[in-house]
Amino acid sequence: VPILTLTENRRQREPWERAALNQFRSGSVDKALEAFESHGRIERVTTLADVRARMVEAWASARSEGEEPIMLAARREDVRALNQLARATMAERLVGPSLIVDGAPFQAGDHVMTLRNNRRLDVRNGERGILQTINVGSRSMTVRMTDRTVELPSTYLEAGHVTHGYAMTVHKAQGVTTDRAFVLGTDDLYREMGYVAMSRGRLGNHLYVVGEPTREIEPLHGPSFEQTNEELLVAALSTSRAQEMASGQINPLAALDDRALVVQWREACKWVESIPLDRSRDVRTRSADIERLEGILRAQKTQHARELATPRSLRDTLARRDERGIETERRMMATEDKLTTAHVGLRSARASEDRRASMLRHRPDGVAHRDALDAEIERRVGHLVDVQVGAPSTYVERRIGGKPDDARIESWTGGVQVIERFRFENGITSETRAFGKHDEDWQTQRHLDAVHHEIDPPERSLGMRL
Repeated sequence: VPILTLTENRRQREPWERAALNQFRSGSVDKALEAFESHGRIERVTTLADVRARMVEAWASARSEGEEPIMLAARREDVRALNQLARATMAERLVGPSLIVDGAPFQAGDHVMTLRNNRRLDVRNGERGILQTINVGSRSMTVRMTDRTVELPSTYLEAGHVTHGYAMTVHKAQGVTTDRAFVLGTDDLYREMGYVAMSRGRLGNHLYVVGEPTREIEPLHGPSFEQTNEELLVAALSTSRAQEMASGQINPLAALDDRALVVQWREACKWVESIPLDRSRDVRTRSADIERLEGILRAQKTQHARELATPRSLRDTLARRDERGIETERRMMATEDKLTTAHVGLRSARASEDRRASMLRHRPDGVAHRDALDAEIERRVGHLVDVQVGAPSTYVERRIGGKPDDARIESWTGGVQVIERFRFENGITSETRAFGKHDEDWQTQRHLDAVHHEIDPPERSLGMRL
């Protein structure tokens, strides 16, 4: 399998930083880190909790200066912790009702990130935006992306495809360009991942390291000794996994060629899409409705029995009893109709849950396998995007114009991501047409039109079309 190598990165404004990243890319990690150190881009903090807090403080400071920063980490638990801390600093800017999604609260003003491609909703994996409105009744939200506004329904949210977007994993950051990146330095950052992390920011990239010993190394012979987190980090960053990944030693999916990977991914997606939606919430809701309605019906029957027991000798009371009795019977019939509907809904929800459980029981790793395939595709596409950011191809420039050197770079990079993902999924190799024979695909065309409008004045848009 051909190895995707790291190519020259032209994001950075400072010449010394571009030179340091070239050293990073070529394997001279010590020299690269020395350059970042000499320019004040490496900060050491005593504990992991303090490192996270310091990163959030720097992130908030950059935001207050009008920059667009992002925090990056290799581990998901670090990303979750950073997101929680960053969101706490945003409390005064969050408004309106709160919606709990996958255990996390969301409000208007929150930074969010989508975690699954969905062409029908016009969203991409790893795309960030600002939450605009929440509909508590339908459990949906409206999110403003860089170039458009999208509606995320409850099915997308309840599937766990949305998270906070103040911090993200380095894997998700492939292809991302931002003003400033704050990177949590752990020994999970091997050289390729470290390079991606430390090359996301145009104005600056900052590395944060825990500065105390955390691990004891026991050699085969001789006494044990401690390595600091920084020494472990440098050792990890000096290790390249490209050949290991290509041989399948680290990730067996890396041994697949592009076409085989896409075929397996499509098959996995088809299977996952055939799984009934999780209706456990529906089961709980319907069960609670039935219990409530049965209580109401019992009370109505009791009331009706009392009304029928009214003495017949009291004519005035009898007249009123007849009226009350008829009205109570109507209420009972309405409640019974609601109970019937609730029981039908409960049976349907339970049947759906049974089918879902059966499918997941027969292929317990099916969803995880789809996710792993998608992650491998994203990894390869991320490298392709980095290549285009360094030196745009003809098909990119013809489709969305040349690479801008101002704030529009994020929109432009988003367009490149759409192009490269589409080309990868469909095996397109044309050097002149971005989408080959698929050039009229209306969903992709619609998104790229929006991106192009963001990049160039409207009067130039038509002139740039193929």
